[in-house]
Amino acid sequence: MLNRCLSLLVFSTSIIYASVEKYSISVCTTSTLEYAQICKKRILTNSTADVFIVKIEDNKYVTYLGVYDDKKQARYTIKTSSSYVKQQNPFVKILSEDIVTIKAKNEIYIDLKNKPEEVKSKERIRVIIPLLKIDKTEN
Repeated sequence: MLNRCLSLLVFSTSIIYASVEKYSISVCTTSTLEYAQICKKRILTNSTADVFIVKIEDNKYVTYLGVYDDKKQARYTIKTSSSYVKQQNPFVKILSEDIVTIKAKNEIYIDLKNKPEEVKSKERIRVIIPLLKIDKTEN
């Protein structure tokens, strides 16, 4: 009985965390912000999707297309995207929690080295929700 409860608890926790993952399409990786903005403009000529730029380590800039709840949505977007996007060899990528948090504020440029204070101080808290209540008075 206890083993089944623990199995259900572990399984439900993994489902909760799996639903939090967000995906995007990495279209261009460039060496300057100017080139990233050119990539963004070219994507937007044939698309109304959300396009944003993330500055990563080594002073590189990644231009992303959209934020998706699952990989299937992102893959479908790649299949139906413009020829320019397809020529860039886009791929689906899981977004980090930091990017998702900052992007939720509708930022179009994200610098991971200079994060807002609320993102820097955000602690990760793992929540475990009990599924069954075990009555220990049973014989």
